[in-house]
Amino acid sequence: MAGHSPSRTFKEETMNHYLRVSDGTLAESGEALDERGVLRDGFAIRRAVSMMDAQRTAVLSDEQRARRIADIETRKERLSNAWRTPAPQPPQQPSLAAELAALERRPATSPARDAEAARVERDRRLADAWRH
Repeated sequence: MAGHSPSRTFKEETMNHYLRVSDGTLAESGEALDERGVLRDGFAIRRAVSMMDAQRTAVLSDEQRARRIADIETRKERLSNAWRTPAPQPPQQPSLAAELAALERRPATSPARDAEAARVERDRRLADAWRH
């Protein structure tokens, strides 16, 4: 039988639409496909496609599923209540005015001792800098 299209299932026939490239009109499968079922020059195929993620999800037991749902609900609750109960803040550093007042109250010492104290204070601040 010349011009006979290869046997195709009903689902394949209803999912494939053959178009003429020249004018975009629909064509029959016998016209668009050669005897081997290969699309001929001058024709295009339009097919319904469904795209899915290839990632497989593990099958969970009822206990695992319940635990996962409980974890999700706990996280949602924590996030939704975060603005109501703010996170604890680190202790505040003394203000500049308080530090200046403390410096003024110190007894006068020799410049060498002041330099040593300044180095010790600088080292302490550098050691604690990561906390701020």
